[in-house]
Amino acid sequence: MPVMELNNQTRHVLGHELVHAFQYHILLEKDSVGLENISQIPLWMIEGMAEYLSVRQN
Repeated sequence: MPVMELNNQTRHVLGHELVHAFQYHILLEKDSVGLENISQIPLWMIEGMAEYLSVRQN
């Protein structure tokens, strides 16, 4: 588990990584994308979505 200097940073990193966990779960369990084809998904989509959804909105 990543632990950063500030609690807000730790929450952000954990949220970011949890988004990845859900992305891969949905792609592998609910879609026809196989593990060998997951590398064809653009990195900007995977990382961009994780970053966008992990930013805490007030």
